[in-house]
Amino acid sequence: HSSRAPQARHTRKLAKPRRFNSSMVCSPFANRERISSSSLREIAKGESVRTANGWVEIQLGTDAFLWMGENGLLKAEEPDFTKTKMLIESGSILVEIHKHHKGNNITLRVNEATIEINKPGLYRLDSGDSQFRVFRGKAKIQQAGNTAIVKKGKSIVAIEVKSGYA
Repeated sequence: HSSRAPQARHTRKLAKPRRFNSSMVCSPFANRERISSSSLREIAKGESVRTANGWVEIQLGTDAFLWMGENGLLKAEEPDFTKTKMLIESGSILVEIHKHHKGNNITLRVNEATIEINKPGLYRLDSGDSQFRVFRGKAKIQQAGNTAIVKKGKSIVAIEVKSGYA
């Protein structure tokens, strides 16, 4: 007979997106303090999101998030959870995918380059110098008919894409 305390089991269940709520959700932050959950809102197709002195978190799909830092501007070209397409016009963003779900496609555009992120990982894009970094994961970047695969620990400047691996 053991007198051990029962072990707490921590499980996290994520709600499946419902058809009604299948768009990207925007959550603004300012001065590193979270704003109330009543400020959450969906981003419509064609809508731009701009940050000034704060930053924003955008849910791109189940288990996928984007964070945009200060002085950023992006446009939701396709805000659906299964086919997310964002135009990054200025600023820096981080994208983290915890788990890739079949059919979920995330595409970022910066200048003339298109970046497809469909693997779990952590990615950073700085629009000023068009620098794209892969901390974990793998992504495909295309520009002017050239395609490059960028893997963990590598980076590429979007304006210098040549076919091959980085």
